[in-house]
Amino acid sequence: MQARPLAIAAIAALTLISAACSDDNEATSASSSTSASLVATSAPSDAGELEAFCAAGGDINSATATIDSTEAATTIFTDLQPTIEKMVAAAPTDLADEAQAFADHVDGALSSGDFTAFEDGTVDALVADLEAACSGADQ
Repeated sequence: MQARPLAIAAIAALTLISAACSDDNEATSASSSTSASLVATSAPSDAGELEAFCAAGGDINSATATIDSTEAATTIFTDLQPTIEKMVAAAPTDLADEAQAFADHVDGALSSGDFTAFEDGTVDALVADLEAACSGADQ
């Protein structure tokens, strides 16, 4: 596996979470009508949960910005395990499965050393749904 595609895929996928958690209410090109409908139906009952979910996504994005190799990805995602767990725990109900799937892809990559899901669009599709929930959330 080449390090550069891994870094690009991880950064592109995770940038969506923090970008969506900004004060900017504009839709991203990755958002679809399905994602837009998830925003309307997935807000958690406690605004603090959404803030925690979006903050965790921002932390993941920041930490993965320096990934330049499989070894770096392994180290960074290992260190991010508690943050990923927080994101999953705070995920809006309608996105709990997607958040868990993201965590499962990270766990699978860490145990196998195979980060293909971060390069083939699998993680990008999950992140598109996850970031939609943070649209307009205050950080």
